[in-house]
Amino acid sequence: MKSEPMLKWMAFAVNIAAGGAHGVRTVGALSLRSPLRIAVALVTQRAVKATAVGSSPR
Repeated sequence: MKSEPMLKWMAFAVNIAAGGAHGVRTVGALSLRSPLRIAVALVTQRAVKATAVGSSPR
């Protein structure tokens, strides 16, 4: 699973915690996008593993 987006989110969170400037829309967008990207990565990973073994993804 590609971890770059989550690392960016964590760095941004540290910046906010340290009192850095941030936009509410940016926080909202990252909060919505991150779980979606994780879900897509997990589903894709499961499908690839199932295809590699020769069975269909469930």
